[in-house]
Parts: sequence; C-alpha cells; structure tokens
Amino acid sequence: MSLAHAYAEVIQAEEERGPSAGFSDKLFAFMKSRGHVSLIPHIARILDRLPSRRRVVVTLADENAEQKFSSEIAHALTSLNVHEQKKEVVIDPRAVGGFSVRSGNGIVDRTFRTALVSLYQNTIRQ
Repeated sequence: MSLAHAYAEVIQAEEERGPSAGFSDKLFAFMKSRGHVSLIPHIARILDRLPSRRRVVVTLADENAEQKFSSEIAHALTSLNVHEQKKEVVIDPRAVGGFSVRSGNGIVDRTFRTALVSLYQNTIRQ
C-alpha cells in the first residue's frame, strides 16, 4: 500500500466516523511536517475511485417503485449488512422495473433489465 493510499484510507475512515473539529487542519499540518503535501492530488484521485463504504444507492425505474418494492429493498439492505443508513435513490428508466441496491462493494440487482438480458443470453446460447 502506498503512502497516498494510506492517507486516503485514514480520510475515508474519519469521514465514516462523522464530522470532527479540526481533523483536516491537523492532517494538513502533519502532512506538511512530513513533506507529504505533494501527495494531495494523488490522494484526491484515490478517494474519487474508492467506493464509499457508507453510501447506499437504490436504483429504481420510477418514483412509485420505492413503495412497491419497499420490503424487498429492506431485505436487500439486510443482506448487504447495511442498517439504518441514509440511502440515495436514483431514478433510472433503463432499469425498466424492479430495483438495484449498491453499498460499498456489494450489489443486489433485481431490475427487470438484468432479468431480460439474462433471459436473452440464455435463449441465444441454446
């Protein structure tokens, strides 16, 4: 693990703990004392690429689908070990129907689009 990755992990861990007074000032002072300020652009790129562990994204085909699939979404959140976190709801008409839940590296995809693509691929193979 590179030094930039280590800083990125520390920043992400602190972000998950919640806001704390002066963390960024203390971190910058530490980096400056060690001569690591030049790593900031690399750290920013790494943080952009790292999936947020706390971010939960629910993708739906339309606004009404959240009520329709609420129990299934709750079950998917439980299977991903996500409890009582704010979820970001994204409307994607390409999903056709159903839902998809993403959290960190885990995904539960129950969209109709995925089912239709799978059905098509299985039909073509035979």
